Order: sequence, then structure tokens, then C-alpha cells
Amino acid sequence: MAEVKERTFEKVLSAQEASDLLGIHPVTLLRWVREGRVPHRRLGRKVTFRASELDSWYRTQYTCPAVRVAQP
Repeated sequence: MAEVKERTFEKVLSAQEASDLLGIHPVTLLRWVREGRVPHRRLGRKVTFRASELDSWYRTQYTCPAVRVAQP
């Protein structure tokens, strides 16, 4: 019998939640969205974010290469 994998979905963050996570003002985050600088998704007119994508983006943008920790 085929094994059934359970699907889990990552919670989508609002601009306010994402800006809180990044520690920046929501207006700055939305400006970065307009400029195409930050990973985001659009659901109609609403802009949403995934925490995992923001984490990956943040690590590549704002981590000094000499201080990066190897991922296991």
C-alpha cells in the first residue's frame, strides 16, 4: 500500500508580522517589496511573506561571510 505523506503548510505572514520579525518599520518593508528587494507573494492586492524565505533572504543579505555558521 502506498504511504501517504502528511502535508504541512507554513503560515503566511502579513506585512506587520513580517516587519516585526525583521525588526523594521512596515513602511520600509513595503517599500522594499515595491523595489523587489525582499521575497514576497501577492494574493490579490494583499502582500504576504513566508518566514522561511525571509530568514534565508536575511541570512544572505545581512550576514558577514566571515561569521556565517555552516548548516548541518
